[in-house]
Amino acid sequence: EKLSVTGSWLQAEFLHQGLWQPQNVQTFPMTAQVLKTMSAQFANDLPDAVMQMSTLADGTEVRPHCGSGNHKVRLHLPLVVPPEGCGIQVANDTSHWELGKVLVIDDSYVHSVWNRSPKFRTVLIVDVWADGISETEKNQVRKYFRDRDAKLASQRNKG
Repeated sequence: EKLSVTGSWLQAEFLHQGLWQPQNVQTFPMTAQVLKTMSAQFANDLPDAVMQMSTLADGTEVRPHCGSGNHKVRLHLPLVVPPEGCGIQVANDTSHWELGKVLVIDDSYVHSVWNRSPKFRTVLIVDVWADGISETEKNQVRKYFRDRDAKLASQRNKG
């Protein structure tokens, strides 16, 4: 599903659906090592974890969308951010990235992103378990995704 309405949204995925993506791990080995350490400590077995570099080209608007649930939070670590013209709206709150500051969002809320500047914007996106999620709840989330994936695979095999 294409989320960008205008412009170009590029993503270099490191972790997608529980699998490390070898091409990007090899291309950015130091970043991948940091992400693997973070994953082991804060996203262990988080079934829908995303870890990626996300670049919005100038003039890009990403339509409103939402994540899979409030069992995780999404960290945005700004790498390249123009001084003006970039932002994210999560529910009714609008934020802007600042170099050196991590932006934490709950992407289960409807959110949209834009880059109205003449330069590109790049952030490192890292999903981690939300604070306060018990081990029992984590196991329930893992079971939900295992069951969902099995059902989807079964439906694909029938089709």
